[in-house]
Amino acid sequence: KKRIIFLTLMITMFVAIIFSTGFFRNDVYAAFNSETNDGFESYTVDTAEEAYEIVKAYVKQRPFPVETGCGKQSILEVSYYGEPSELIEQIDVHGGKLCKTVRESTIEMIVSSIIVYETAESKLVSYIIIPSFRTSNFRKESLTEDKYNQGIAKAVELASQFNYGTDYEKALRAYKYITTTISYDYSLQSGSVYSGLILKKTVCMGFAQCFQAICENMGLEVYTSINNIHAYNIIKLDGQYYIVDCTGDIGKNEGSYEYCFIGTEDYTSWSYYVQHNQTYGLTIASKSYNPALLLKYNQTVQVSQETTAAKQEETVPPTTEEPTTEEPTTEEPTTEEPTTEKQSTEVTTEVMETKATEQAEESVMEVVIESSSDAINNGKIAMEAGGENPIINMFIPIMVIGGTLIGGCIIGIVLTITNKKKNIK
Repeated sequence: KKRIIFLTLMITMFVAIIFSTGFFRNDVYAAFNSETNDGFESYTVDTAEEAYEIVKAYVKQRPFPVETGCGKQSILEVSYYGEPSELIEQIDVHGGKLCKTVRESTIEMIVSSIIVYETAESKLVSYIIIPSFRTSNFRKESLTEDKYNQGIAKAVELASQFNYGTDYEKALRAYKYITTTISYDYSLQSGSVYSGLILKKTVCMGFAQCFQAICENMGLEVYTSINNIHAYNIIKLDGQYYIVDCTGDIGKNEGSYEYCFIGTEDYTSWSYYVQHNQTYGLTIASKSYNPALLLKYNQTVQVSQETTAAKQEETVPPTTEEPTTEEPTTEEPTTEEPTTEKQSTEVTTEVMETKATEQAEESVMEVVIESSSDAINNGKIAMEAGGENPIINMFIPIMVIGGTLIGGCIIGIVLTITNKKKNIK
C-alpha cells in the first residue's frame, strides 16, 4: 500500500510539472475547446526571424474573429527557442487610432508574449496574436464577415458611380450621399460599414467607416480617426489634410455644412475642437477647402450683402414730384402711416440675423447631444470589455487542471500520513 500511494503521489507531481511548463498546453486548450478548433493556429519554428514573418503576415491579413470554445476569438501562437524578438514587438499589431483602412477601424490585433519554458541552456518563447473587434458592441450586432463584406460591396458600387472629376468632387459626392441617406441611431453603441450602408442607420463610427470605404475605393487618401468620444475622417485634397465629419452634417445641404473639408480655423467652438484635434501626426490645413460649403461663411455673406444694400438706399436722394393740375378728389385720406425702404431693409436684416443665430444654436445643441451620447456609450463599452479578456480566458483551463492536480497531491500526502499513523498503532 505504501508503494502504491508513493507511486501515485510521484506520478501526480510529475504530470503537474509538465503542465506548468506548457508542453501540453495545446492539448489542454483542445480539451476545453472540444467543439471546434477553428481559428486556433499554432506554429513552432527555429528562429525569431521565422516567427516574425508569420506574425507580420497574420497581422496584415487581419482575419475576422471566429467563434471558438473560449469566446468570439481567433488565436495565432508562434513559438521558438531564443530571446524575445524586438522585430515582432515593433509590429503595429493594433493598427493605431488613425486607421488607414476600413478593415483596421473594424478589427484590431492584441499581442502578448510569454516565456513558456526556461533552463540554463535554452528558453522557449511564445507570441500570441488575437484579432478582436474594436468595440464590444460588434458582438451584440452579430457583425459577421459576410455582413462586413456586404457593406464593402455597397461601398464599391457607390464608388463606381461617384468616381469622376477631381478628388474634391468625388469626395463631395460621397459626403452628400452619406449625410442625406443615413440616419443616426441613438440605440447603438457603435457602428460599422454594414449598419451604415446596408441598414441605413448607425453612429459616428459607422459614418466614418462609410465615408472611408467609398473614398478608398476611388483611390483617395482618407483615414478614420478614433478617440474616446468620437470617430471622424481626415482626407487629403491637393496636398493638404482636412477634417471630415459626416455625423455633424446629417440632413444638411451645400451652404449649410459645418464639417465638410474644414481647416483648424473653422472649429466652431472649444467642444468641437476637443472632438477633432486627435490627428495622430497629420497636420491639418488652417483654411477650409471650400468655404462656400459652410454655413459660417454663408451667414457672413448674407448679412454683409444686406448691410451694403441698406447703406446704398441711404445715399439715394429723395425725388420730388411736379404739381399736377388735376382737381382734388373727394376721397377721404387713408390712415396708414408711411414706411420707408430703409426701415424695411433694416427689419429684413434683423430677421435674417435672428434666424441665422437660432440655426447656429440648434446645430450646436445637436452635436453636443451626440457627443454626450457617444461619451456615455463609450463608457458602457469599456465596462463591458473589461470582462472579456481573451488572454485570461485562454489560461483558465490550465488553471483549473493545475488546481485539480495540486488537490490530488494534497490528498496523496494526507493518505500517506494517515497510513503511517495506523501502522504506529
